Amino acid sequence: MAPSGALSFSRRLSSGPSCKRSQRAYNGAMANKVSPIEVVCPCCQSKLVIDPQLAAVLSHTPPPKAAPEVDISDAARILAEQARRREDKFRESWEAENKKEDILARKFEEGLKKAREGPAEKPVRDFDLE
Repeated sequence: MAPSGALSFSRRLSSGPSCKRSQRAYNGAMANKVSPIEVVCPCCQSKLVIDPQLAAVLSHTPPPKAAPEVDISDAARILAEQARRREDKFRESWEAENKKEDILARKFEEGLKKAREGPAEKPVRDFDLE
């Protein structure tokens, strides 16, 4: 024979109003649980997984990229064009680096000329204006 406390405890679980309320809340929450929706974007064909309760995108899978269709005969022309562009960029940067010293020297001379022509004035500070 079970102790009376254990018997009353089991009765309280099965017949109490709070138990029915908690069962309804649990079952209602489980019934309202909606699985995510998978959608394919019509513009880019990427796959989106959307949670309808949160109204948010859970994940995004980009579409597989197709390999560019390049002919073997065009490959030589494309490589030659890329090599030409590389050489042009290198030549431009080389020329800019060679001119850099001359440009800095001229800027220094102009600044020195301005300093000699105009009197040296004390800069106005906010503290001096008060």
